[in-house]
Amino acid sequence: GLAQITEIPRVAMYQVLSWVMPMNLIRYVYIFGNLYIGVVGVFFLTWYLSKSKLAALAGALFYLFNLGTLQVFFMPSEMFVVNYAALPWLFLLLFRYLSDENRVSLWWYAGLLFLFAPMAMTPTIFVVYLLFLGVIVMGYLLSKARLGIKWKRVLGIVGVTMGMSMYFLLPFVNFALNNAGVLTQSKINSVFSQENYLMNAGRTSWSDLVTLKGMWFDYPDNVNGQLVPLMGEWNQYLVSVGMWLYVPVIFIGTGIIVMLWKKKWY
Repeated sequence: GLAQITEIPRVAMYQVLSWVMPMNLIRYVYIFGNLYIGVVGVFFLTWYLSKSKLAALAGALFYLFNLGTLQVFFMPSEMFVVNYAALPWLFLLLFRYLSDENRVSLWWYAGLLFLFAPMAMTPTIFVVYLLFLGVIVMGYLLSKARLGIKWKRVLGIVGVTMGMSMYFLLPFVNFALNNAGVLTQSKINSVFSQENYLMNAGRTSWSDLVTLKGMWFDYPDNVNGQLVPLMGEWNQYLVSVGMWLYVPVIFIGTGIIVMLWKKKWY
């Protein structure tokens, strides 16, 4: 069920980087480059929506300094790292196009969908993006803009999104319809899925939700033949931090207040 073809942009980027730097540095540059791109993207996305540089700075700082980001980059997997970088830029171009039908934004959107395709190596991650896209489109259709203009823009963005993703979505749908049983029979899924589910279920409290703490804080690591928490040092540090963990709530609350005050809806 993996879409390896989406790795083409990443492999091409690795090839380009290999011309200018040692092989052992390429993945570091790629991973931290996505971190930088994602944070800058949130700055411009929040600035566009709120028209406030202060809100944009707060949004970018929150996107960088939170436990969710820590977990993504502590155990970096390319598809999640690219997803981290992609979302703010895709949403920014999406909002820009729906707002003023800027065709340049639509062309950039199409290009970035291809460049950020590695986030869809597990296509279900892209399906989640499509769900968010559907929510935004529905909100836009319910806005005050003229219906004819709305449908034209919606068809444009949906058409580009699906057109740029058919090359990996169609094989995935075919696999899901005809060979889904292979996944349930695989050894790794039969051994790990239940354990993975239980670790995630153990992180469903309101405290974990607010602080973005996930299963990686409970995940075991083998050190000298003994199982120890993978993020044991971070667990100890977070105990000492205490109530400061809830700072993200302040950032989120500030952002919501600014958005309500500006009344910028799509």
